[in-house]
Amino acid sequence: MFEGTLDFKNEAAPLLVHGICELSAYDGIDSAVQELGISRQAGVFITELTVCELHEFCLKLSSQKAVEVKVNFNTAKKLAELVAELNLYQLQKLNISTQLYVKSLGARFEHDQLLASKFLGLLSGAMEHAEQAPSNYFMFPVPSELIVVMQRLQAVHLNLYMRLLIQKSVIGLEVDSARVDRAVALMKIQLQKTRPIKELIAAGADLSFVRKYTGVKHVSSKLFTQCRMLYGAHWQTEFITAKDCETVYEQFKSMVQSRASVVKIYLGLHHTFGYRIETLYQFIQKTLVSEFEHDDYQLNLEVSKLLND
Repeated sequence: MFEGTLDFKNEAAPLLVHGICELSAYDGIDSAVQELGISRQAGVFITELTVCELHEFCLKLSSQKAVEVKVNFNTAKKLAELVAELNLYQLQKLNISTQLYVKSLGARFEHDQLLASKFLGLLSGAMEHAEQAPSNYFMFPVPSELIVVMQRLQAVHLNLYMRLLIQKSVIGLEVDSARVDRAVALMKIQLQKTRPIKELIAAGADLSFVRKYTGVKHVSSKLFTQCRMLYGAHWQTEFITAKDCETVYEQFKSMVQSRASVVKIYLGLHHTFGYRIETLYQFIQKTLVSEFEHDDYQLNLEVSKLLND
């Protein structure tokens, strides 16, 4: 039985996310979600998040207290006592035997090794504080008996000790599947708002365009600046070539007549011609003003809506 909960300062959530991605890549999503104790829906959702979205999702997992790191401190102490007594010859013999066990784990070893590494990192911090700042030791929820034994281990012992921690399942994740599902639901709501915004910024829309046509009036300039830096902040001045001007405008009129939304129109033009949305928007607005009287009646109606939105 696990005897304690470790506070990794919100690092339990990234361990779960890493685990589902690692295990699903090797063994498939069904095996991964069963191993970690979450719903298939949540597992699929996590694996489909972008790298930029993972941090925000981990914060939601942490706020929901959906996952904790559990440690069997008693077994950890006994293993440390055992390994501390081994000489170099015995270590070499045991390392050979544990290598066979590691190979049998497959992808699971990568996940468990990360857990064990985090645990050893916490122990190292606890030992340092026990020596240099005893009054702050309470910040590390590690039994003092384990700290005493760990001080007997040498660097040469750590490889075997880590493998034994994994083999004996000393460290594990305790997951509340319902809370994970709740975090997923909250993240989906957020992504419905942020993904269209980020897609437009990545395509080169300016802040006024984003605010006007996404329906989200309170897009912060800070979010816009961060996203623009992420997708390429130092854009050079861009002009639509004479060769493309007519084609761009004709495709714009065609999409207007098909009653596509403004966002869909400009994303379509961006993907087709490669120009930034802000460049396309400025060009088309100028063209509309100069040619408005020459368009047919139906197009005039659609264009007037665009100009007056």
